[in-house]
Amino acid sequence: KNQEPRIVPVQKQIGKLTLSRYKVTDPEKGTGTASQPIELRINPDSFNITYNQGSKNGGKVTVTNEPVQTVLQFNEEELSMDIYFDGTGAVPGSLDIATQIANFKGHTLSGSTPNEINYVQLQWGGAKGLNFIGQLTSLTLNYTLFDLAGDPLRAKASVSFVSRIREGFKSTGRADNSKTTIHVFKAGDSLPGVCYKMYGDPTYYPQVAAANKLSSPTDVRPGDRLVMPPKNQLRS
Repeated sequence: KNQEPRIVPVQKQIGKLTLSRYKVTDPEKGTGTASQPIELRINPDSFNITYNQGSKNGGKVTVTNEPVQTVLQFNEEELSMDIYFDGTGAVPGSLDIATQIANFKGHTLSGSTPNEINYVQLQWGGAKGLNFIGQLTSLTLNYTLFDLAGDPLRAKASVSFVSRIREGFKSTGRADNSKTTIHVFKAGDSLPGVCYKMYGDPTYYPQVAAANKLSSPTDVRPGDRLVMPPKNQLRS
């Protein structure tokens, strides 16, 4: 008599939250490259995403020798969660608490140059899971368990990350019929073509070149920000 084949259930591995340093190569598109990720040993219970929008002072630019105050418009996503660290030995593969937190801070706080804050990428789950790129804005550590010597064995990190997407500038302090804008030059653009798109007239390109202190109308590259003066300041 043939013996029935034994069916062994497949054990699926639980996906872990990963954290990578992220180098932004195109700030306008928010694209870049991620480093080798570190895997957090304990997944969070939950996470929250808050959507904000607004504006902030974008500084001044000079248009036709006149300073113009700009306002930076943005959309913003904020990710917040509690991350747990355990150094009791109950979680296989976990290092001591000090090392785990030092690794986490090294990925989120320290930039490659002074006063620089890292971008980070947090991923958890598959295509429909969490994939967030941003900067750490808040870190609160709560140590909850200690050994006899007083060294911490468990800790909770309450963290917030912000991903800000720039949408453009607009001028302030001008008459209603005047508006200064910023155009991000893209591959395939030409200065006359941009002027036609912005003003409906490609012949404004020499004045736009002068406003941006370009030595030539072709002296502009993809990714450059062009100050587009108000149309009522341009000579037709």
